[in-house]
Formats: sequence, structure tokens, C-alpha cells
Amino acid sequence: MHARRAGELVTLLKGHPSLAIGPLLETHQHDDNSVCAVPVGDILRESLAHENEALKAYYQLLELAPGKSVVLEEYARGLIMEEELHADVIRKMLKQPCTTGK
Repeated sequence: MHARRAGELVTLLKGHPSLAIGPLLETHQHDDNSVCAVPVGDILRESLAHENEALKAYYQLLELAPGKSVVLEEYARGLIMEEELHADVIRKMLKQPCTTGK
């Protein structure tokens, strides 16, 4: 969804979005010794790291936008809000103890 919105914004700004798909970032380092039925700790930490990297990029975009495009500025603000909420959900999931069905 983010890529589609970014592409729409690029065309709004008279550019041409690439249709190429970039590399998928995956560490392939997931724990397999969890006491939970489904090991997710490393996957959640990896997701949180990706959210934090996205936030850095969106804050950089927000710094570049003022005085150039209100649309771009609001787009960056919206993405920052979404990513901060996503990161918060992941942090909460990392704090929750797993249940084993006892």
C-alpha cells in the first residue's frame, strides 16, 4: 500500500515511478528455541527494526518537504503516524508473555 501511494505521489509531482521491486530485506535469523508454540521473538524484533528504519526515512522526507509541497509534507506526516503506531503494536507484542494453553 505504501508503494502504491508513493507511486501516486511521484506522478503528482510530475515524475515516473519505477515498477521494479527492490530487494526484500530478510535476515533469516529467527529463534527456534522459544517455549511458545510459534517462535516469533526474532521476527518481531526484525519487524521493529524495519519500522524504525522506515521512520528515519519518513522523518528525512518530512524535513525536506516544508516550503516545497504541502501534499508531500502531509504524506510524510501520515506515514510517520502509521509507522509509529505499527512500532508501538510490535513493542507491545514483544512484552506480552506467550501462553501455552495451560
